[in-house]
Amino acid sequence: MGRETMIPFSLYLKAGIVGLVVILFVLTYAKGRADGTAACDQRVNALLMESNEREKGYQIIAHTQSELLEKAKARTEIRYRTLLKEVEREVEKPVYRVVCLTDDGVRLANDALRGAAIAPGESLNALPGSGTDR
Repeated sequence: MGRETMIPFSLYLKAGIVGLVVILFVLTYAKGRADGTAACDQRVNALLMESNEREKGYQIIAHTQSELLEKAKARTEIRYRTLLKEVEREVEKPVYRVVCLTDDGVRLANDALRGAAIAPGESLNALPGSGTDR
């Protein structure tokens, strides 16, 4: 009588088993994800600590090197020296070597060098009685 209208028990059992399996999969996934995140965080923290230790070592090395450099700079002194040297010079005057001048030309050149003025138009070797007496 009432058996025909009821849903068989085995269908509820199958649905419950499927539900439990799904819940177990979800819980396993969540646990794996949490464990993976924790493991990843541990590796990242280990790498960060190693990097920080390495950086501290580099800072110590840089600090000691800068101290050595400062000490070397402190030892460096600036010294000024005045050096006096005596140098011999031989001055050779060009005594009309290239230019061929007559005696009058040499006399005129020497007078020009001394600054002696000669009246314009006056001849040095004027013959007596020629030119201006007329």
